[in-house]
Amino acid sequence: MERIDKDVRRIAEACRGRDRLQIMEICGTHTVSIFRSGVRSLLPEGLRLVSGPGCPVCVTAQRHIDAAIDLAARSDVIIATYGDMIRVPGQKGSLEQLRAEGAHRRQIDAPAGAG
Repeated sequence: MERIDKDVRRIAEACRGRDRLQIMEICGTHTVSIFRSGVRSLLPEGLRLVSGPGCPVCVTAQRHIDAAIDLAARSDVIIATYGDMIRVPGQKGSLEQLRAEGAHRRQIDAPAGAG
């Protein structure tokens, strides 16, 4: 709870002096967590939460998953992906299964980690 209090205070400070501030929740899981935990009721009045496009796992087309798996199977390719994407099944398995077989796949937390 101490962490939530600290984060809410930081958000309130960011809102100070502004008529309105919008923050996008990228993933539906974020939206549900904010609602269920009661965090929304702690946020300042001028803050508006906007639901985003969805996380990569939820919005990535099956053909793109299959293409990534095909690329990961090549010895001259390194796949850098967000963590949850490794377990998403394609028609030929998952990136996690390929990694277990020796494919070059690197988990990243932000785009800058791909470099």
